[in-house]
Amino acid sequence: MRIGKPRHLWLKGFLAAGLFLSLLLVLQSTYTYYQVSRQLVTDQLAREADRQILAVERGLRQSGASNAEQQQMVLEDILQDNAAKIAWMRIIDTGKIIVEAGQPPAAGDARSVRTERGRTPELRDTPNGRVMVSILPLRLTGSRPRPDGARAGPRPPAASQSPEGRRSEARPPAAPQGLRRLEIALYLESASSVFSPLRRNLIVSILAALGLAGAMILIWVQLPRYVRGKQMEEQLELARKVQADLLPPSNSALGGIDFAAACVPAWQVGGDFYDVFTTNQDRVAIVLGDVAGKGLSAALLMGMLHGALRSMRWMETPADQEISWRQLNYLLSTRTAPERFASLFWGTYDREAGIIRYVNAGHLPPLLMRHNGNGTCKISRLEEGGPILGVIPTAIYHQGEVAVQPGDLLILYSDGIVEAANASEEEFGEERLCGIIQENCARPSAEILDEILKQVRAFIREAPPQDDMTLVVARIN
Repeated sequence: MRIGKPRHLWLKGFLAAGLFLSLLLVLQSTYTYYQVSRQLVTDQLAREADRQILAVERGLRQSGASNAEQQQMVLEDILQDNAAKIAWMRIIDTGKIIVEAGQPPAAGDARSVRTERGRTPELRDTPNGRVMVSILPLRLTGSRPRPDGARAGPRPPAASQSPEGRRSEARPPAAPQGLRRLEIALYLESASSVFSPLRRNLIVSILAALGLAGAMILIWVQLPRYVRGKQMEEQLELARKVQADLLPPSNSALGGIDFAAACVPAWQVGGDFYDVFTTNQDRVAIVLGDVAGKGLSAALLMGMLHGALRSMRWMETPADQEISWRQLNYLLSTRTAPERFASLFWGTYDREAGIIRYVNAGHLPPLLMRHNGNGTCKISRLEEGGPILGVIPTAIYHQGEVAVQPGDLLILYSDGIVEAANASEEEFGEERLCGIIQENCARPSAEILDEILKQVRAFIREAPPQDDMTLVVARIN
């Protein structure tokens, strides 16, 4: 299954559309943020400048300020009421500073590069922050000039007849005292605070859009790996089914042995395995192995070991058994890496002789439960054998024998049972396992197996299993 197949084209289309929309949202939010930060703030300050010049003109008219000292007081009063907004104000007459209040630049600096109303104001940096300097026309008397194009009212008569019969000319309105303008510097921060919530929301939108774009790019980059992962999951599921098919039925009877077995891998596939089958000598073989590690690598080694056990000729004499074990150990030592090894228990039940012959290659000793005459059970461990397989090429293995009677119980288990840990990292342990066996030794094999697994699951609770759990319970009939 390749990435370019049509089944994935719709996913690529959605990713491309999501990436395009997220980038479009980033651009739109960024442009809106710029408009808010510059244009709207500037417009707000321009309106504030208009309000302040009206306040200055009204203050000058109401106070009748006719000299610089009185005008100075008016400006300082207005500045004191708006200290958080206004940095300075000064009245300029044809380039000369007449009155100033606040903290203006150095004396004599009356530069006005944009003196015409309607032009973009000038932005300056001051010790107290950035300001916008606007220079607007100021009329100390009369009404302010009308905008260009406004219609004028009726013009006063040029002359009138006095009671005495003499003609007198009508006085025109008082003219401004020169070309006077008001320079006002407003702090940008005073207007920026008005738009702080909006800018904060725009920043969140930009970050969210960037996060969405990053997620789309990441998904696009990781898409091939994701598809390969899904393919691997399908292959692992197939391998799990194949591995399960290699195992015998979990509950059956064979050659005088009634057994129940279970293999629960920690992952999809595992390195534990068991087998119960009849040998060429019409004896019943019971096998339980544990390959180091978990997952696919352990499962591959398990398959090789399982096939080797089935294909080898297990002879009757102890010498033949030991030769077969040395060959198996040499095979694993030369064909696998040093960190790949296995523990294995192999036992054959001779029904006529009532004997179990076995070799324990570094595995946890199986438990043999015997009934005493007083109704109690005695546990013995099958430990004879040698080291684990695949580590020492020249290792020697010895066969052990143990006599059994009808009703005896043989329990084989992997370390995943006794080393199962709960959330407190406390292990289940062999002591708990023996206690469960003694309490249920009179029950059928399948019920004993179910009770052991039930107790293990109840012990670990929600903690995931850290190792494969394999268990075989066999009763001698």
